[in-house]
Amino acid sequence: MSKKRDWNEVVRVRPRQGRAEFLRLDMNENPEGLPKAFHRKVLRQITPGFLSMYPEPERLILELSRSLGVSSQSLFLSNGSDESIKSIFEVFGEPGKKVVTVAPTFEMYGVYAKMFQMVHCPVSYSQGMFLDLEAILAAIDGETSLVSVLNPNNPIGTVFSVAEVRRIIDKAREVGALVILDEAYHYFYDQTFLGLVSEYDHVLLTRTFSKLCSIAGLRIGYTVGNPSLIALLEKVRQTFNVNSVALLYATEILSSYRDFERLREKEGNTFWRSCAYMTSATTLRTATTSSSPARSRQPKWRRPWKPEKSSSRSTGTNCSGPTFESPPVPSQP
Repeated sequence: MSKKRDWNEVVRVRPRQGRAEFLRLDMNENPEGLPKAFHRKVLRQITPGFLSMYPEPERLILELSRSLGVSSQSLFLSNGSDESIKSIFEVFGEPGKKVVTVAPTFEMYGVYAKMFQMVHCPVSYSQGMFLDLEAILAAIDGETSLVSVLNPNNPIGTVFSVAEVRRIIDKAREVGALVILDEAYHYFYDQTFLGLVSEYDHVLLTRTFSKLCSIAGLRIGYTVGNPSLIALLEKVRQTFNVNSVALLYATEILSSYRDFERLREKEGNTFWRSCAYMTSATTLRTATTSSSPARSRQPKWRRPWKPEKSSSRSTGTNCSGPTFESPPVPSQP
């Protein structure tokens, strides 16, 4: 049987199964999830008739539009922000051109670069965890098609300032590249780049309901961007790409937790309580399966760690073709 290309070069790893009985911090899930009372409220709406219908996303789109202060034409719903990123590659990625990211980062950027026959160009952190902005800007050239900026970055947690992101966006515009602002973890940081989306017509911002909103198992995310860009993403969307239960949960989360600061404090502190059970050498089971779980003082809520600037600027760029293998890092959306 003939194939358009050799797909053997695209390396995929299936996530580990049978994780339910463990304290799960490997994929940045909320170990406890949302309150049981909230789940009971939503489950009462899931009737046989509800499940017999095809999904209708308009209610969530309108709720997101109100919550974010953007038009409904500026929103693209997806099966996790992972699908959003893949759709961006499919529509705007040019075979043979570069995808500029930092390294390490969300591993699917390297995978999608291979899928769509692009050149992954990761700009590495130095040993002191310092990232040279000038190295990123230098990597963005006339051969660049896509640039990814994570806010904060997964898995390291470092962040960019608005001024730094503007420099990246401006450089991308000069060479005709599109910028992805990946905000899967933005609720764990007090800065969002959402306002930049309305200023530029070559910027798309992606988010997920998997992390703070704690419904990773339902797979739902979204993209915000200029309506002309969103209209192109709609061209490659599956007819019903997000299921009805995910749409309902996401809508109820937005309407029930209008004050996301309150949700962030609650779920963020839950995460740090869970971290207290972890050690560097041992994988511990949850308190319900361990007779004497480790005890530690609950850390206070804090921003993602941002390292001090180092005098060493040993960051580098390693551009490579479809055979480049990005380093394994935790899953994201």
